[in-house]
Amino acid sequence: MFELKFLGHASWLIKNNDFKILCDPWFNPEGAYFSQWHQFPRNDHLFNELNLNDLDFVYISHAHEDHFDEWTLDHLERHVPIYIPKFKDRFLFQQLKKMGFKDIKELDDESVVVKNIDIKIIKEEGHLDNDSCLILDDGNKKILNLNDCHIDFSEIKKHADEVDLLLLQASSAIWWPCVYHYNKDDMISYGTSKRRNALKRALEYAKYLNAKMVIPNAGPPFFYDDNLDIWNLTRKEEWNPFVLMDEAVEYLNNHDVQSSLVVPGSNIILKPEKTHFSHNEEDLKIYENLDQYMRDYKQFLNSKKILKPQATEQELSELIGKFSDQLKVIKKISKFYVKKIDFPVFFNFKSLGKWIMDFSDDRCLIPFDQQEYKYGFILDPHTVCHLFRERQIDFERYFLGCNFKCKRSPDVYNEYLFALLKYFDTKRFLTSEKIYSERENLLDQTFVLKHNDKSFEVQKYCPHMLADLEEIGFVDDDANFVCPLHGWKFDLSTGKCDKNGHCLKIRSIND
Repeated sequence: MFELKFLGHASWLIKNNDFKILCDPWFNPEGAYFSQWHQFPRNDHLFNELNLNDLDFVYISHAHEDHFDEWTLDHLERHVPIYIPKFKDRFLFQQLKKMGFKDIKELDDESVVVKNIDIKIIKEEGHLDNDSCLILDDGNKKILNLNDCHIDFSEIKKHADEVDLLLLQASSAIWWPCVYHYNKDDMISYGTSKRRNALKRALEYAKYLNAKMVIPNAGPPFFYDDNLDIWNLTRKEEWNPFVLMDEAVEYLNNHDVQSSLVVPGSNIILKPEKTHFSHNEEDLKIYENLDQYMRDYKQFLNSKKILKPQATEQELSELIGKFSDQLKVIKKISKFYVKKIDFPVFFNFKSLGKWIMDFSDDRCLIPFDQQEYKYGFILDPHTVCHLFRERQIDFERYFLGCNFKCKRSPDVYNEYLFALLKYFDTKRFLTSEKIYSERENLLDQTFVLKHNDKSFEVQKYCPHMLADLEEIGFVDDDANFVCPLHGWKFDLSTGKCDKNGHCLKIRSIND
């Protein structure tokens, strides 16, 4: 019989007789992403109460700091087994090894059995992101811990036809549209769309997997910076993309999916006849007076005097040179991304000046002199210096904190720019491009779609995250072919996406 304790965010302690595991533990009192993300609701009261002895393993789904928390892992014995997906990008494995863990098991979609529990990690690996989910099966009940993994519906269906308990994200975690330079009407429109898509995706997973019980978790976070207070204090608004867990529960229940709210400390028992929940009722009341809870939380964090990233004078003096040098290296080794970033990109490093990244110029980074550009960033140089302290330079670690500004004209997303910035160090950049090259073959595959007595030859896989559109795509009332994984819509007559410059190969054919 499975027993689960919710530890906050995407963290779970799961038992079954003498079987005991920990999933994505995140208790760091400094939060994540340069202290911009904090656990919501608070879970600090649980850490000292936890018995983390006799763990069969710790599952880490991916390398994001709110899942791979070195502060929490530092409190564990180094002999405890760590289960992770076998990614081509070895960053997660290397960091765990660096921390001194002796028994790191990388699983590649195969099953293993631990104390009569069947274990399977399903990875979602792309050129832009890596994630995974965990399936636990004791022969009577099956749990799918999807955390915030947005794996293709049809892919997960191969491994889990139906589940008794589905743990999944029903909120947003990305920085778009919150940091972008939009007017109020556009921000409301995009935020509303983002919120709806997050809820719809959760619903699709629940229905696709015939989930008997669904628990929204893995977000949203609490934001620390004063400039981000708007996203904490407007959570109930329809345009706020950071959906609360209680709202996700209500949405799922209203769409005939059984769902229940948990708070840090909640216990779940999967009994044969029904799922049993127990909570501290006082903890559930935070949703009754949410604004006050948010203000008290901010006051608590302020009392801790969390410091902003600070760089040395030497680091600041060397930053532009390091940034420029790495752009030159990337231009030299790139087979794909640099060609697809064929436009100037503006970088405002505040005290370190304004610069243009332009791969058509041999210097790659040149002073800004009123040139036109398509993308623009305003970045804190102290934070960027911290990125360059690491061997793996990952701007996404900064971006997820939402403490920067961005604009683009035209308003078109370029995934290659963000892939370059995420994998800014040489080795990981090459790995990302290799994964990208391997996926290109999939984009040539097609299938026949019939709609309103017409037939279309359609690209089988979505150009975003390679979702199988033959399996899950549908035509909406506006004659758009929709990928429900992230809500991307493609005009059925032209193939153009409503969100960006991507196109889906679509052509009308005769039967």
